[in-house]
Amino acid sequence: MEPEVRADAPGFASFLASAEPRLRRALVARYGLEVGRDACADAVAYAWEHQARLRSMGNPVGYLYRVGQSSVRRQHRRARRVVLPPERPYEMVDPEPGLPAALAGLTSDQRVAKCTNARGGPGAFCPT
Repeated sequence: MEPEVRADAPGFASFLASAEPRLRRALVARYGLEVGRDACADAVAYAWEHQARLRSMGNPVGYLYRVGQSSVRRQHRRARRVVLPPERPYEMVDPEPGLPAALAGLTSDQRVAKCTNARGGPGAFCPT
């Protein structure tokens, strides 16, 4: 069963209204627009869930900044790094001597179709 959503404690909405823009600016300045905004949203959600804890703090905006930082670190840990295999060297095979003239006789759409579907992979035997 989910916890009951309580009405805003007096003054907390006004605290967030003044703190959120400062917090957002600081996180966006540190992490960029998209990541900073996401971190700010996570910190504001935390603030709503832990109002009583924040009320007892001397610097709640600083604490929420650290909550945002932790959110960014969690997101980066979850992000997988893609490791691509090394690129194989490509050896150009000498094309048929009549190929350039034959390609010149095709329409641009036909040339694209031929070059993307040529044996040996995309672009094989096609001039760049």
